[in-house]
Amino acid sequence: MSGILNRKKDYLTLMETRTELVNPENILRRGYSITLMEGKAVSGIEDIQPGDTLETRLHDGEVRSKVEKTTLKNGKRKDQL
Repeated sequence: MSGILNRKKDYLTLMETRTELVNPENILRRGYSITLMEGKAVSGIEDIQPGDTLETRLHDGEVRSKVEKTTLKNGKRKDQL
């Protein structure tokens, strides 16, 4: 019986560690940031236009930025497509 309890305890400890690894606060502490537009996370530039305001969350605060231009990975601006 104690073997089963020890395995369950180890499993719970592992799950707690995994949960902490994906906690957004811990991810930000590792140097990443989250960029938001109108309160929603930005995952690509398809909906971002020059003049839009973005909010970037870092581990120790937030930055508000105004978009001047967007450039795709191929080096072209969206208006050049």
